[in-house]
Amino acid sequence: MRALRAAAIAITAIAITACTTTAAPAPPGSYTTTTPTAAAIAQRFGATGLRPIAPPTLYALSEVVGTWHSHPVDIATFSTDILRDHWIATRVYILRITRGHLYAVVTSD
Repeated sequence: MRALRAAAIAITAIAITACTTTAAPAPPGSYTTTTPTAAAIAQRFGATGLRPIAPPTLYALSEVVGTWHSHPVDIATFSTDILRDHWIATRVYILRITRGHLYAVVTSD
């Protein structure tokens, strides 16, 4: 009888813990939002003549090249803003940069 009661208490304690335990917070630099595609960012900016880069360049999740107001642009999305910043740092000939949460748009002319 005592063993049955101890088992019931243990099961109840486990059930209460499972119901009240919350997930650990996301580590710094990570995000829970869905990353937009590079094509979606390009459309938001009004870029035209989009061509996907497959596979995308280093650090990028998705990437397209196109034209924005007669300027060639490279638009990429990333899983973190840290990777976005690394991607920007690898660009050699950049004249303009627009960076947002999980994306970057660069032009070189």
